[in-house]
Amino acid sequence: MNQPPVTKTNGIASFFGPKTINVAPSTKYQNLLEKIRAATTDELRKECDRLYIELYKLIRKYLALRQVVLELSQSFHDSRFYPFILRYPLLKSMVKRVLRAPAFSEICHEINE
Repeated sequence: MNQPPVTKTNGIASFFGPKTINVAPSTKYQNLLEKIRAATTDELRKECDRLYIELYKLIRKYLALRQVVLELSQSFHDSRFYPFILRYPLLKSMVKRVLRAPAFSEICHEINE
């Protein structure tokens, strides 16, 4: 069995195995790079604007979902002082409120590509 010769690496590359460092870019990134090079300035501006709009939509969704989780967390911590028999319906209503929240339902029902 012939094994390839082991090359000695120095610096930070020595912490990673040979499979971790990939010198050649994948074909996916090569295709993306070719597409960007072939695009005109106007096409790149339109793509940049589209990506900015998509980014702001995602940030808005994230902040709305984060607010729902913070409210749930606060309600949960407030409910810890109740006995279990009274606490169970509270917890149940908290979960239902989160599942019916517009921010949560928007994310759960969107179509993933």
